[in-house]
Parts: sequence; C-alpha cells; structure tokens
Amino acid sequence: MSRFAPSPASLSNVEGKVVVLTGGANGIGAAVVRLLHEVGAYVIFGDLDDEAGESLSSALSSNHVHFLKTDVTSYKDNVVLFRLALDKYERVDHQQAAKHGVLGLMRSLRPYLPEACGIRVNAICPWMTTTQVTAGIEGIWYAAKLP
Repeated sequence: MSRFAPSPASLSNVEGKVVVLTGGANGIGAAVVRLLHEVGAYVIFGDLDDEAGESLSSALSSNHVHFLKTDVTSYKDNVVLFRLALDKYERVDHQQAAKHGVLGLMRSLRPYLPEACGIRVNAICPWMTTTQVTAGIEGIWYAAKLP
C-alpha cells in the first residue's frame, strides 16, 4: 500500500489558518489533527467518538485545538461545528473532508469557492486503512487483492 507522509515543513502555509475537520478522533483523522496542530493551525474537529475526541484534544493541551461531538450525517451537527469555528476565530480557512461521498461536492465547489469566498476545498480519498471501522472486512478485502 502506498503511504503519504507529509513533512511539517511542507505544510508551512497552514500555520495560523483555521481548519475544520470531521472524523478527527481516530485513525487518519486523528493523525491529521496532530499534524495540523504541530504546524500551528487552529483546529476545530468533530467526531461521533466523544471519548477519543476529548482525549485527543486534551492530550494536545492547546487552546488551538477544539473538539465537538459531531454526527457528520446530520446537517445541524455540521452547522454547529462550523459555528464553533466562526465563534472562536471569525473565519474558516480550510475544510478537510474524507470519504467518497464528498468527492462530488468537492468537484462542484472547487471551481467557485476559491475566487468567490477565498476558501480552498480539498478531499482525501484513500483506499482502505485498517481502523476499528474496517475490523470485520479486512480478510475479504485482502482476499480480493484490493489495495
């Protein structure tokens, strides 16, 4: 499997930026929260796993990282997550999204948001990453020789 391991120096343009991230309590999301914190971003992240989210936020012990229990399938929860970022920092500079369901939205917004609102939209769409979510399907996945 390929690996993407950015160095903190490659993310120097994120320092001081406000980033909203969903699914940030575990796995890839938690690694992104840690990396963004390390490079000096203000991170607002949400996840259903409030215990892991609170633990990560506390472990980073920074007033630049804030967790809010969020159900990403709930429009209201997403609005509340963004409202937290706006209330704390009066802006959102980056929103990171993962999973295939976001790809179409990203493609439709990407041509317009940078010029109209000064917002960069990115999507991360990795293959299966072994996490607690994939615990029941790894054998089938690898037997099918999927990446």
